[in-house]
Amino acid sequence: MNRFLYYLILLNMVVNIVVEVPKILIDHSHRGAITSMLLALVIGVSFNWIVIKLFKEHPGRSLPELLHDYVPSWISKPILLYFAFTWFFAGFLSIAAFTFLLKRFLTPEMSTYIIISTFVFLISYGILMKTQSLLNSVELILVLNLPIVIFLISKVYSDRSMEWDYVKVALTYSNNPPDYSAVTAAIYPLLGIVNIIIFNRHILEKVDMRMKQFFIILLAGAATLFTSYFIPLGYIGFGVSENVQYPWILTSDSIRLKYGLIERFIFIFLLIFLSLSFLNTTIHWHVAQKLLDSFHRTKKLIINEKDYNPYVWIVVFWVITFIGIGRMTEYQLFLYGKYFFNQQPLFAVVLIGSLMLIKRGAKKKWKQPAESN
Repeated sequence: MNRFLYYLILLNMVVNIVVEVPKILIDHSHRGAITSMLLALVIGVSFNWIVIKLFKEHPGRSLPELLHDYVPSWISKPILLYFAFTWFFAGFLSIAAFTFLLKRFLTPEMSTYIIISTFVFLISYGILMKTQSLLNSVELILVLNLPIVIFLISKVYSDRSMEWDYVKVALTYSNNPPDYSAVTAAIYPLLGIVNIIIFNRHILEKVDMRMKQFFIILLAGAATLFTSYFIPLGYIGFGVSENVQYPWILTSDSIRLKYGLIERFIFIFLLIFLSLSFLNTTIHWHVAQKLLDSFHRTKKLIINEKDYNPYVWIVVFWVITFIGIGRMTEYQLFLYGKYFFNQQPLFAVVLIGSLMLIKRGAKKKWKQPAESN
C-alpha cells in the first residue's frame, strides 16, 4: 500500500486522540465502551479494506472523475455535495475544538474571532496548494512530529501518576453490550483512508491491502483507541472522568517534565497536537474544496487563465466558520460532534454505493464497444 495512504490513516488516528472521541468513549465507560471499541475496530478495518478494494480498479483517478465518467449527473451531483459538506464539517469541528481549547487553557484573554482568523488563514493557504505538494507537506510534518508524539505517548504511559488500577476497574465493564454512539465515535479515528477519494489521483500505482497492511492498521487502531480511552481513566480516575470536559488536557497537565526546558507537559502536548490538527483540517478542507469544484465551476471566474473558483469556496468556508464557531458553545461542540459521528453509517453506505455504481457503469462502458464490434 502506498506510503501516503499510511500517512493519511496515521494522521487521522493521532489527531483524534485528544478531543471529542475520548470524551464520548469515557461518557460510555459504564455502558459498553470497551465492546464498542472492539466492534469499531472490526468495522473500521473492514471498511478500509472495502474502500481500497474498490479503488484498486481505478489507479490514478479521483472519485469526482469516476462519478463524472460512469454515473449520471442527477446522481453524482448530490453525492458530491453531500461528501463536500461532510469533509467541510469534519474540518469545522476540529477548528472549533482547538479554538475552545486555546481559549480555555492557553489564551483566555484573546478574542475567539482572532483565534478563528489565525486558524482559517493558515489552513486556507494549505487548501490552495497543489494536491501533490500537500501530500509532500503531510509527509514532512509527520516525519518531524512523529518522534515527539511517540515520546509524549511513552511519557504518558510511563509516568508515576498513571494508576493502572483504574484501568483494571474499567476492564470489569467489558461484558456490557456496545453502544451505537460509542461505536461510531470509535470508528472515526480509523477513517483516514477515505481521503483517497481525492488523493488517489496522485497515487499512480495500483493500491492494494494485503494481510500485512490489514494487521498494521488493526494494531495501530487498537493502540489508538486503547490510549485515547484508558490513559485518561488512569490519571483522572474511573467514574470521575465522565464529569471532565477535556479528559486528555487534564491528563497532560498531570505530568511534569523533570529535566525539560519546559516543565509543564501540557504546553508541548497542545502545541504538537495543534500542529497536527492544522494539517488534518487542511486535508479535510482541501478535499471539500476539490469536491465543490467538481460539483460546480463557472468559467466567469477564470480570468487571464487564473481560476478564482477555489477562492469563492474558501470565502464560503470562512463565513460559515466565523458565524458557526462564534455562536457555538462547548456543549454544542460535543453535541454536534456526536451527531456527526452518528451519521457515519450513512456516509459509509453512500461512499460504498457510489463506488459500486462506478464499477457497474465502468463495466457497461467496456461492454458497449465490444458489442458494437
